[in-house]
Amino acid sequence: MSVREPNPTQPADPLSEQLRLLGVDLDRNAANYDEMQDGAFTPEELVDVAKVKTHLRKVPVVRATRNTVAPDESGLLQFVGTGNFILPAEMHPPDDESTYDLDRSLNLDEYTFWNWGVSPYAVYGDHHIVVTPDDDFWRNSVVTPSDIGAALAKRYWDPLEDVWDKQDEENKGNITRKYLDRMVRGEDWLEIAARRTYRFLSALRKDGEPLALGVEVLGLGLHGSGEVKHHGPVDITQARLADSRANEEHIWVHNLAELGFVPTGYLQRYYDRTEIEQLNHVATRTWERVLDWPQAKIKPVPYDQGQAWHDEDK
Repeated sequence: MSVREPNPTQPADPLSEQLRLLGVDLDRNAANYDEMQDGAFTPEELVDVAKVKTHLRKVPVVRATRNTVAPDESGLLQFVGTGNFILPAEMHPPDDESTYDLDRSLNLDEYTFWNWGVSPYAVYGDHHIVVTPDDDFWRNSVVTPSDIGAALAKRYWDPLEDVWDKQDEENKGNITRKYLDRMVRGEDWLEIAARRTYRFLSALRKDGEPLALGVEVLGLGLHGSGEVKHHGPVDITQARLADSRANEEHIWVHNLAELGFVPTGYLQRYYDRTEIEQLNHVATRTWERVLDWPQAKIKPVPYDQGQAWHDEDK
């Protein structure tokens, strides 16, 4: 199969025909999320939710790839062989794509896959494309809280296809249905994430804690922020290429802190107490500005907790 020339002026329907045939109802799915229930938020809270949603549009999406990426003569990013577009697997030659058979069976090879907000060094691939998604990107995307591998409850090192092949037909059907029933439009995911983020921020503020969140509040998946699937090619001419240098990771983490998100869980072990406190401070001030909340005194990180992160490395 040859590479098809993408048409960037033709808007993609966010839902493939195969997903329609499988009974995916994006509106019903969105309505079933807890955050979207009637009465879950007061009218006053929804005003603040809208502020959070506007802010979340600044959070980048990241894609890891093994394909060679380099600037063209004008300095814009391009893939060697496919130009200035990231193409879904169906547009690649058979020997130049890595979409799983399981994804292909659901026609997910019509999509390009992205992680939202997560550091590029938490995903696989030698090259990391960083894009700040515009409105068209979200309109042409669907999102699930996790990839289908997480729906299998597999260990991350177990090959996806091997785990899938060991399931009986009834379990395969249940897993697929669970995965598809959580799929929503990109715009609805922004709304769900904004409501979830606001709920966490309000609880932290009430308890006097730093307004510093991990990207896991944006989703429930393997990488924390949900799996974004864009229907059709994505123009990367305005994207950024991230490398694997330590200083690049440092820059990435601090950029996320300026957006209100910080390392959490096991990722904190790579930072000392002072660094975490600095990141918490930056993130807290960001959310106070976004929500027009008065500045509050920021609670320090307990010393023994900060010490424990480094004790593990000894």
